[in-house]
Amino acid sequence: MERMWTGQVETRQSVLLSVQVYCAMFLMCSVVGWMCEEVFCRAIDGYWENRGFLYGPYLPIYGVGAVMMSLLLRRYRHQPVKLFFLAGAFSCVLEYITSWAMESIWGRTWWDYSQAFLNIQGRVCLRGAVLFAIAGILLVYLIEPAAKRLILKCIDTRKGQIMLYVLYVIFTADLILTVGGRYS
Repeated sequence: MERMWTGQVETRQSVLLSVQVYCAMFLMCSVVGWMCEEVFCRAIDGYWENRGFLYGPYLPIYGVGAVMMSLLLRRYRHQPVKLFFLAGAFSCVLEYITSWAMESIWGRTWWDYSQAFLNIQGRVCLRGAVLFAIAGILLVYLIEPAAKRLILKCIDTRKGQIMLYVLYVIFTADLILTVGGRYS
């Protein structure tokens, strides 16, 4: 099983397993990211607000970021300083592109860091880069290994597989309804 995580995928079955793991990790990190952001913003702003793009309790930017960091930054596992800076830079690029794309497509701003120190067009800022760099370190050293163990346990059972597929369908339906609603 260890060979699969080092990029030496050998069989169709291991490719399918790898895709299942990363899809589940995407959903898991999207939900956990939403929860963390809700708690963080509640502590700062003093009220609850669904800051997500979708109706459900998930922020896909966290899922995409986690999966991409996992795939791209794993090789720097033994270089923590480099990992820290790359995770921060990667997060800024992802957040900037996402902010720009969402504003371009839907004409709405989901976040604004224009009052924050060292921001770029209000889309990214130094504080966010540092927080996401720390999150990248936690992801590579703690979250990813634990998440993969949990996901592999879940995928190993028929009930677990069904549960994951149901969650994928719910997420996909939410995405379709949200995007469809924004265009109507």
